[in-house]
Amino acid sequence: MFAGIDVSKDDLEAQLDSQAEEMSCSNTAAGFSRLIRWLKSHHVSRVVLEATGGYERQVMKALQAADLEVVRINPSRARSFARALGLQAKTDPIDAKLLAHFAATIKPPKSQPTSPEQDDLRALVHQRENFVQQRSDDERRVKTASSDAVKNLLKSHIDYLAKVIASVDIQIRQSVENLNKKGFHNCARSKE
Repeated sequence: MFAGIDVSKDDLEAQLDSQAEEMSCSNTAAGFSRLIRWLKSHHVSRVVLEATGGYERQVMKALQAADLEVVRINPSRARSFARALGLQAKTDPIDAKLLAHFAATIKPPKSQPTSPEQDDLRALVHQRENFVQQRSDDERRVKTASSDAVKNLLKSHIDYLAKVIASVDIQIRQSVENLNKKGFHNCARSKE
């Protein structure tokens, strides 16, 4: 039995591949408990969900902690699979059913659980990318700003972001070193 879960900020929509069974719950710890009971009652062997900008992380950890095999896939893979099947409609139940069908058909390898340290590193790298993007945006704005006062504010913000990025770089290096000491060698790398 395979299940697909469509994840949003507030809700989870789960569907089984081989049955017309579905369930909805909140994207909260209480919802995770309901979802896990439901999945286990149906003897689900694999669950597929999409990476949704982080909204999937907590439910994924809860499912893994409950000894369920979980696969997180890139949304573009799910869209390509849907196109290959000729599916156009997009609703949460249809997406969940599609993900369950993907699990049964493709049988992707399960996602490995991550440690809190790996999660922290991922968050640091993600935030660094945001700061670098903000700095680049401000550098473009300086070139088009018509007011000297605005240019000065932007330059000040750029200088501030440069300092913050340097600080985050130090934290990332320390985090990578700590993970390497613990035996984790596949750490995220940041790019500027």
